[in-house]
Amino acid sequence: MPNTVVMRGSGLPLREPEAVCEACGAHGTVGRAIRTDATGAAVETHRFCASCWPENAARFRARWDEESRVATDAWMRAPQTAPQPAAMGAAFESATWHNALDLVRLVNLWLRRSPPPSASDLAQLAAEIVASAPEREGPMPFEIEMFIQMHSNADRER
Repeated sequence: MPNTVVMRGSGLPLREPEAVCEACGAHGTVGRAIRTDATGAAVETHRFCASCWPENAARFRARWDEESRVATDAWMRAPQTAPQPAAMGAAFESATWHNALDLVRLVNLWLRRSPPPSASDLAQLAAEIVASAPEREGPMPFEIEMFIQMHSNADRER
């Protein structure tokens, strides 16, 4: 199995007047959440009307991101014993403004970027994360452990 994911649109029309919304049963959909395998073939397709699209797009994005994060975390912790995560992709296609709005917001944030956080700011954030760890559910994600390891000594290195 290749270690890359093929990302491309489905090629289907964004508006599907005869399709049924998976959430409310209305006829006419304007959004699709598609889960793909490593070749780009759809393994799950979910269609939604305009009213149900934002919530369900967010739900599937969160679900699929979390599945990927958990699998990657397990593999990074024990690459000799845990299976390498499957190369899966996702596409969120819609005839709404949501994707364009997300892109414009991201670009606007990038354009207004302030200077990066200082080493002491990062060390403080790492300390706050460590202090809050006992209140959190489940094991600390590997990426957070690495962030703490990288930044908790930042003040001492200066």
